[in-house]
Amino acid sequence: MSYVLGFAPWIIWAVLSGTTWRVGLCVAALAALALAVKARRRHDLDLLTAVTFLFFAVMAIIALADPQSGLHNWTTALSAGTLAVIAWVSLAVRHPFTLSIAKKQVPEEAWNHPLFLRTNDVITAVWAGAFTLSCLACALIVHTNHKDSTALTVAQVLGFAIPMGFTVVYSNRAKAKGEALARQAEAGEKAQTEAS
Repeated sequence: MSYVLGFAPWIIWAVLSGTTWRVGLCVAALAALALAVKARRRHDLDLLTAVTFLFFAVMAIIALADPQSGLHNWTTALSAGTLAVIAWVSLAVRHPFTLSIAKKQVPEEAWNHPLFLRTNDVITAVWAGAFTLSCLACALIVHTNHKDSTALTVAQVLGFAIPMGFTVVYSNRAKAKGEALARQAEAGEKAQTEAS
């Protein structure tokens, strides 16, 4: 559920983007502020949380200051594009954005294990790809028919639902593999102890 909480402002925006863009952006900005304040208090402000707050704060200010802004039509593509940039940059700097979420769910001794790190690389790459495709789909929808809010909402929701489902399945497989490796190592150590 940490993934859902971390993406709550984006999901709120995706659901509310079909209504009034000002309301959707303001509600998403408030949710992003709440997450940022909570993370800051725990000294746990990560890239995703910081950029999420910055994006929605800026977009809400624009929406309130200029309700007729042409940016209104492109906000869905911009939101997916921003998430894609976060994900791709986090991979490029060798600190996948999913690490901060995953570290809250596994013991600290596993944080530097190659399987844990590889799992986060793969999961982040899937999120990055989904966000990129969602951005392109939203841009295409806006370019061809900017009034189709249902298609935009579907493109955004799929941009979250598909990688979220993949994350659950892939992380469960990685966890099972890690547990099997740990049992194997334990059995090897036990056999070595008995042999000596």
